[in-house]
Amino acid sequence: MTYVECFVFINISTILWNSALYKKLQYCRMSKRTIAQIRKIILQTLSDGKEYSYGALERKVDTNWQTIRDHIKELQLFEAVTMENDKIKITTLGRNVLRRIKE
Repeated sequence: MTYVECFVFINISTILWNSALYKKLQYCRMSKRTIAQIRKIILQTLSDGKEYSYGALERKVDTNWQTIRDHIKELQLFEAVTMENDKIKITTLGRNVLRRIKE
């Protein structure tokens, strides 16, 4: 998103205060997320017990598929997540890690 688009969203958001525009406005103000923040969001998303594809995680975490793929590979090394048939699922160890991160 360019600065011009952010400026337009900021001005429009003062007139139209719906949740979609507000979400875009927050995105404009958001700084680059750290590795730890992205991994925490991935684990939080997976903690609901459902299996997710790369595409579904990409939309939930709001980052590109390559970033998701790289983080999932590293989380697999530490056995925090498993992957079967292109579906990603959190493990018990991953839930414990998430619990410790939240503290």
